[in-house]
Amino acid sequence: MVREIWKTRNRFFSILAIVAIGTGFFAGVKSSCPDMLLTAQTYFAQTYLADIHLVSTFGFNEDDLAALAGRKGVGEIMPTYSVDVFVHSPEKNENAVIKVHALPPEGKGLNQPVVLEGRLPQSPGECVVEQTLHAPESFALGETVTLASGSEDKDITETLKRSQYQVVGIVQSPFYISLERGSSTIGDGAIDAFMMIPEENFDLEVYTDVFLTLKGTKALSPFADEYEAVTEFWKEDLEALAKERSQARYDEIVDEAQEKIDEARQELADGIDTQQRELADAEQKIAEAQQELEDGKKEYADGKKEFKEEIAKAQQELADARQELEDGQREWDEGWAEYTDGKAEYLDGLAEFEKQRPQAEALLAQYRQQAQQLRQTIAQGEEQLAQAEGLCLAIEGILAGQLPPEAAAGADALMPGLEAMLTLYSSLDETDPAQAAQKALMAQQISSGVASMRDELAAQDAQLDLARDGLRQLEAGISEGEFQLFKAELDLADAEKQLEEAKEQLNDARQELADGWQELEDGEREFEEEKAKGEEELQEAAWEIADGEEKLAQARIDYQEGKEESDREIEDAKVKIEDAQRELDDLSLPKWYVWTRQNNPGYSSFEDDAAKVDAIAAVFPVFFIMVAALVCLTTMTRMVEEQRVQIGTLKALGYSKGAIMAKYLVYAVAASLLGSALGLSIGFRLFPLVIINTYRAMYVIPDPLVPFHWDTALWCTGAAVLCTGVSAFAACRRELAACPAQLMRPKAPKAGKRVLLEKLPFLWNRIRFIQKVTLRNVFRYKRRVFMTVVGIAGCTALMLTGFGLKYAIGAIVPKQYGEVFLYHGIAALDEVSQKEKEEAGQRLREKALVQSAALAMQKTMDVTGGGQVKSVNLFVPQNPYDLEPYIALRQRQTQEPLILEDRGVIINEKLAKLLGLAVGDEITITETNGRPAKAQVTGIAENYTLNYVYMTPNLYKELFRSPPEYNLYLFNMEDTSQESALSQELLKDDSILAVSYASDGNAKFKDMISSLNSIVWVLIASAGLLAFIVLYNLSNINVNERIRELATIKVLGFYDREVSAYIYRENNISTVLGIAAGLALGVVLEKFVIATAEVDIVMFAPDIPLWCFGMAAALTAVFTQIVNVLIHFKLKKVDMVECMKSVE
Repeated sequence: MVREIWKTRNRFFSILAIVAIGTGFFAGVKSSCPDMLLTAQTYFAQTYLADIHLVSTFGFNEDDLAALAGRKGVGEIMPTYSVDVFVHSPEKNENAVIKVHALPPEGKGLNQPVVLEGRLPQSPGECVVEQTLHAPESFALGETVTLASGSEDKDITETLKRSQYQVVGIVQSPFYISLERGSSTIGDGAIDAFMMIPEENFDLEVYTDVFLTLKGTKALSPFADEYEAVTEFWKEDLEALAKERSQARYDEIVDEAQEKIDEARQELADGIDTQQRELADAEQKIAEAQQELEDGKKEYADGKKEFKEEIAKAQQELADARQELEDGQREWDEGWAEYTDGKAEYLDGLAEFEKQRPQAEALLAQYRQQAQQLRQTIAQGEEQLAQAEGLCLAIEGILAGQLPPEAAAGADALMPGLEAMLTLYSSLDETDPAQAAQKALMAQQISSGVASMRDELAAQDAQLDLARDGLRQLEAGISEGEFQLFKAELDLADAEKQLEEAKEQLNDARQELADGWQELEDGEREFEEEKAKGEEELQEAAWEIADGEEKLAQARIDYQEGKEESDREIEDAKVKIEDAQRELDDLSLPKWYVWTRQNNPGYSSFEDDAAKVDAIAAVFPVFFIMVAALVCLTTMTRMVEEQRVQIGTLKALGYSKGAIMAKYLVYAVAASLLGSALGLSIGFRLFPLVIINTYRAMYVIPDPLVPFHWDTALWCTGAAVLCTGVSAFAACRRELAACPAQLMRPKAPKAGKRVLLEKLPFLWNRIRFIQKVTLRNVFRYKRRVFMTVVGIAGCTALMLTGFGLKYAIGAIVPKQYGEVFLYHGIAALDEVSQKEKEEAGQRLREKALVQSAALAMQKTMDVTGGGQVKSVNLFVPQNPYDLEPYIALRQRQTQEPLILEDRGVIINEKLAKLLGLAVGDEITITETNGRPAKAQVTGIAENYTLNYVYMTPNLYKELFRSPPEYNLYLFNMEDTSQESALSQELLKDDSILAVSYASDGNAKFKDMISSLNSIVWVLIASAGLLAFIVLYNLSNINVNERIRELATIKVLGFYDREVSAYIYRENNISTVLGIAAGLALGVVLEKFVIATAEVDIVMFAPDIPLWCFGMAAALTAVFTQIVNVLIHFKLKKVDMVECMKSVE
């Protein structure tokens, strides 16, 4: 057997390769769906994804949680918080809508986040975020995220305790596995991303969400029908509980609201009383102001009268002052004349005194000198007497023991040796009798000396008294002389003084006159000023009276307006209370939304996409493996037919049919087993990884799990073994039915007969001989040609499908952002007034880089049609006729433009397919607040990404009973390379929140769908490899079958290239027929694959361009030529002698 395999190794490895490609492709694609589900199931189990999500319009309190915990089927319950907010970052050009979740308790809560980078929050000011296509740029490690409320009249601190958080981790959540994050009542209506913060950051009275698990679902696959049945059963049970709790919560809220309304009514009554009191006070103040104004008028009249009287009085006083000054001037003139005469007389007396004065002064000087000498003598004597008396007193003090001996310093001048005696006297000790006696003796001696000195001092003092008497007489004479002289001077001085005083009086009088005249001028000036001031004060008083009258009038107006305003406020309060009472009366029961995993868009779409992969696996790989099986059947059949002589010989030698058949069965089974092993080992790893990683561009799931599926492997291997085994068995059985003699003879060639073209002489006669031989061979061996055509057609169809898919995917971005969306950018607006939006639009159009701009509204809504609900983007332009430069609404097949009309809406083609809609059908559009509206479809527009509904402003107002709230501007640029510069300018406008460009969406969407090309290239590569192997195998079989024929024509003189051309022509004809059939079959297969593989938000380009046909046909032709080259070298090695030997 090994020898046989080695001898026919080309055939063996061809079968092995075909089986490997067929089983690998089939098993790989077939296992992709289970692997996708297994990856998701494991992910959900590891992250404890909740089975049911509850949301209530009034939130959940502790009683609600207790009621949920009391249900038998409920397992773990996790109440939590969530809120929709804005992440506003002008410097990063973003204003995204974010769902903020409370972070589940680590390791024990439901919906556990998976940390991709960083860590989970450890303090209240930290958060974790996700990073997806729509996530803000500030969602990065280390960044600070600033949150803002989605409502102008509501601050973020009403729901969250802080507005800024630092990103410490990047996570993914099992709750969000698709790119959709749900809808919101703020912003554009769509949530862009989520973030998680510690629960203590929320400041809400009740829980907003409750997640729970069910006890009966742990052992079930989340994608199994049993799981869905269990969750639906408990969903209905919880909905029944919701009705009970809704009524209880309703009663609680109604009682609380009614109490507040009653309090408001009481406040209103109190307000009315306060209004009456304040109005009465205001009336009293107006009356007092009126009285004060009347008093002011009277006071003004009195002041005016008094002013006139004072003016007259002042004028009289000024006249009297002038007369008095004139009289004083006359009196001064007379006094000045008297002063002049007196001064002349004084000067004569002064001259006489000055003449006699020197002689008198010389005599007085002589007397003064004598007196001075006498004074000095007396002073010296008195000083000496005083010193001596002092020493006597000091000596007596020493003797009395009252002073120390140093007090009598200088005593030796009175009595020599006295100081020594006093010192000795003081040093003697009285307690000592001898010294005491000596001391007494010395005291007696000293006292006697002191007495003598006193007597001498008395005599000296008597002599001094005589000198003093003489001095007194001399001083008296001097004094008399000085007195006479002084008296003369005094008399002159007195006369001079009197003159000076008279002059001073005259000067004073003159100054008084000058001051009087000045004072008169000042008085007159002051009079004029006071008069003007008085007149001004009177005028001001008149103005104050006028102002008071005006203020009084205004006070009466203010009083009236205040009364009217307070009346309005009271009426408004009454209306509000009545409205609140009416709203309370109209208040409906709180609604609980009970959502299973099936209601999660990502969960359900993931399951749908997995089912689509499974649907593709049910057809596409089957088609692939059918081609491989057909080729294997042909190969084994040809192998058995080629070895009929050997079979006959073995049979003649006595081998049983089973023994002979076993050789070929083992051969086929060995090739199948090895091929299956190779194909499965590669297929189970390659295709699921490629497919799942492709879908990871649209879903947030962990690394795929790709286990080896033994069940799939066994029946894939069984199918391959069965295919080749049955082929070998059938061929052997047919051959073994003949007798050995027949088998040992070559099989008789088919009888020649005329072909169809021979019945057309005008055409047949124009064909060359070699071409006629080729055509006869083609028509003679129809089964062989048919098998070749089928194999080539299958491979061509697979390649066309691959290229068609590549185009369908690749054309999405250029068509969407080059032909449908024509705008260059979008400027998102803040929630400002319509006037401010118009002004922002005017400023936008005035930008040098902006060519034009159009105001529009875009928000997320739900559309119901054909029994299905889909989330769409509702787009309402302010002026439908201005939409053409920004969005091309046209029918895809005819390119006919579509016009927005008030009678209906235009939807995109993908949405129409999803909901099974046509022009004229009716759809239901539901706002995020739950209000539905019906509209007719008037057009179906070309669109490739996301789903849109277009309508006019008038229709929107008619359907939703309010005008559109425009939230964006579409704009086109003069130079698209200046996007960054324009963004910086636009974001300085307070009315513009964010700016995005079509180029950004183009790049992001291109990145997302580019991963799908990997599937396409694997498909094309697999189809191309299969095509090459099929062509080579069939051509090799064709040569082996006709080896004697080919050897014969070589013997007849055909060159190698002519022999090769003999085969080439047949291969080329089969290739052309196979390509034609394959292209037709490929169109059908590509349509099916696209319809199956499309996701809800994307429409693949449904048309197949000519280059796809050309590429599929060209590749098949290239493979054919490569095979022809390989066959050429094989034909050159044909041994003509061996081949011409008779087998008989």
